[in-house]
Amino acid sequence: MRKVVGGLVIGIGAALGGCAPPAPPQAPAMYEYQVSHLSNGKPLRFEVKDSVRTVDKKVRVGERQVYSASGRYVGKEVVYTTEPTEVPFHEWHVYQGDTEIDALSALRIARDAAFEAAYDQERERVRQSHARALELYETDVLRAQSKKNIGLGLGIVGIVGMLGAGVLFAATKNDPSPPVPSAVTGAVSLGFMAVGVGGFYVRGQAVREQDAALRQAAKLAEVRMENKFQRLATEEHVRNAVEGQRPRASAPAEGTAVPEIRMAKTLDPALTTGIPNNEKLGPALIAIWTPEAYGMDHAKAHEVFERELLRSVLYFNNASGKMPRHEGNLAVYTDEASLRAVEGEGSKPEGMPAVKLLALAIALQTGIYVHHEGQSSVFTVLDGDTIKKLLLRATEHE
Repeated sequence: MRKVVGGLVIGIGAALGGCAPPAPPQAPAMYEYQVSHLSNGKPLRFEVKDSVRTVDKKVRVGERQVYSASGRYVGKEVVYTTEPTEVPFHEWHVYQGDTEIDALSALRIARDAAFEAAYDQERERVRQSHARALELYETDVLRAQSKKNIGLGLGIVGIVGMLGAGVLFAATKNDPSPPVPSAVTGAVSLGFMAVGVGGFYVRGQAVREQDAALRQAAKLAEVRMENKFQRLATEEHVRNAVEGQRPRASAPAEGTAVPEIRMAKTLDPALTTGIPNNEKLGPALIAIWTPEAYGMDHAKAHEVFERELLRSVLYFNNASGKMPRHEGNLAVYTDEASLRAVEGEGSKPEGMPAVKLLALAIALQTGIYVHHEGQSSVFTVLDGDTIKKLLLRATEHE
């Protein structure tokens, strides 16, 4: 009996040792995506190279019939050879000073709006995962711990009660008139046994629930930022981001007399005849960076943007009485609301038909910086070749 009681005490002590809840999952202090290069103050530049490379190409030179050892026709075998072939090759690179860097580092250094929005979205996903991990611990894990403790208590009560009833039965089984009938003692013992079995069943179920919740919480706590920005690392996007953050080579150098272009205080109504409002221009500019969200590819997105641009009035801040610049380019907005959102309520929005703006850029030998501010903050830079192409297209439609 002493051995039984001693074993029971040890078992209960071990069980009680499991009453404390497990430690909460620890989210890593550093979880952000690490770009390979940071800004060192040197300018970014974009280089493109088209060349021809020689590769070995497999060329079919003939075929031969194949027969088995018995002379039965089996089939034919095509014979190939390799010969050098010249193929066109297009490559582009981004540099910070003289150091070549990757596209994502260039987007971060250039403070590209679309990249920063995607980066913030991914960072928010990770932050919410870590918050959900703690929430799971404070609800499911701790609730399962309470259930475990209740099950353990019921199990201990059942075992102690069953043993007590068993001891009483053993002590009075030979007594001709026991204080408690043997049948009652047996029934009580069975009742306590049921309570004990039920308690340990509840505890076992709670252990499984807690383990599942802990695994899920640990998985959420270990979430880190992933590289989900490659959709932005296209040649067109990176080129515009890099060229948009520095003065263009064709922009007038500092110290050179720049012709002052003063604009009329009001837009000539005759110039806007037949030009719709700009409801479609902002979304078309956004679609250049996220074409898949609009069910199109990059080429189609650019086509739509250029079409809407030629049909639109672009807005600039005429607070100073002359056309403003951004990094050497003429700075305009897709709509008046975008201008006010960036320039403030003290700005003086003035509209100019896109065709007139293209002609002005050609005359000044500069690019055009087009900005849209709304749910997304995006921009593009029209270079000299693009401006000439658009102006030619507008002329052809006249």
